[in-house]
Amino acid sequence: MLMLTKFRRNSLVIVALVIFGWLAATVYSLFQASSKPTQAYFVLGGNNTREIHAADLVYRHPEIPVLISAGSPDPCIWNAFSRAQAPMDKVWLEKCADSTFGNMYYGLPILKSWHVSRITVIDSRCHLPRAKWLAQIIFSAHGIWTDFDILEDGFPAKPELDLKTHLDVFRACLWAVASQFYYPQCENVINLSKVDMNYWNRVGFHCAHHINPKTGIIENDSVTPKP
Repeated sequence: MLMLTKFRRNSLVIVALVIFGWLAATVYSLFQASSKPTQAYFVLGGNNTREIHAADLVYRHPEIPVLISAGSPDPCIWNAFSRAQAPMDKVWLEKCADSTFGNMYYGLPILKSWHVSRITVIDSRCHLPRAKWLAQIIFSAHGIWTDFDILEDGFPAKPELDLKTHLDVFRACLWAVASQFYYPQCENVINLSKVDMNYWNRVGFHCAHHINPKTGIIENDSVTPKP
C-alpha cells in the first residue's frame, strides 16, 4: 500500500511537471510571437463585409496569406478580390466549418501548417466577445499570438446567447488540450485563384448585397443561370 501511494505521488509530480513545462514553453512562444508582425489573416465567414475588407488588406499587403473560413460562395469572394485588384494566389477558402467554434477547429491545423506564430482575426463586433475568447484560448494554446481586426458591420440575425458563449468557451478549453494530440483535416479547401468563374457564370450564383468601398453604391454580384 505504501509503495502504491508513493507511485501515485510520483505520478502526480511528473504530470504536474509536464503541464508546467508545457505552459512555460507556450508562454515563451507567445512572448516571442508578440514582437513579430502579422503573418496571416484569418477571416471568419458569415459576412461579405469581412471578405471585402480582407481583399483591401491583401491589396496593400500581398505577401500575407489569407484563410477564409466558411465564407460567402466562392465566386462572390473571387469578385471581391478581383474588384480590389488583390492577388488571389495566397488566399485559401476552408468550407468545412459551420459555426464559430468550427472556424477555429478547422482553421487551426491549416494555420499551423503555414508555420505562423502571429495572426490577425477579421470578424464583426456583433460576434464579440465569444469569437475573441475562442480564438485566444485555442490559438494561444499553440503559441500563436492573436490580434483582432473588428468591423462595425451591423448586428447578427440572432443575438449572442450567454449560454452558448459559456458552452463554447468550455469547449474551447477542452479543445486547447485535445488539439495538442489530434489534428482534424478539412477535405474541402480551395485556393481562390482556382475558382472556375466560367462555370459559375454559366450556372449562376447568389451573393449578398454590399457597399462598394470606392463608390459607396450598394451592389450585388449575383448571376442568374444562363438558359
